[in-house]
Amino acid sequence: MKSIRDLTNEEIKLTKHLLSLIPDYKKGVPEKAWTMNDGGMGSISFDLDGKSEFGKSLINMEYIDSDGGVVLIGLTVDKSGNLFELDFWKTDFEQLFEYPTPEKLKTVANTVYN
Repeated sequence: MKSIRDLTNEEIKLTKHLLSLIPDYKKGVPEKAWTMNDGGMGSISFDLDGKSEFGKSLINMEYIDSDGGVVLIGLTVDKSGNLFELDFWKTDFEQLFEYPTPEKLKTVANTVYN
C-alpha cells in the first residue's frame, strides 16, 4: 500500500534541476509523492490517486552511486503533462547508497524530450 508523503529536500532539488534542463516544461514540482516499491533504488511517483497513465519521458540521466553502480534516472509525465514519476533504475538491482546530486549527473545522449 502506498503512503503519500512530502518530498524530501534532496528529491525537490533533483527534480527542480531536471526540470531546469527542459525549457518547454513550465509546471512546478509537486509537494507530495509516494515511494515506489523498487527495492530501495529511490523511485517516487507523483500520481497520488493512482489514476494517471504514463505519457512520455522528459529527460534521462545517469549517475554513478558511491558503490560504483550505474543508476539510470528518468523523469516522466502523465498523458495530461503532469509529473508522473522520478524513476531510478540501478543496473545491478541493488539499493541506492547515496542520493544523486545535480552536479554528479551525466546526460545520456538524446534524452531531452519535448
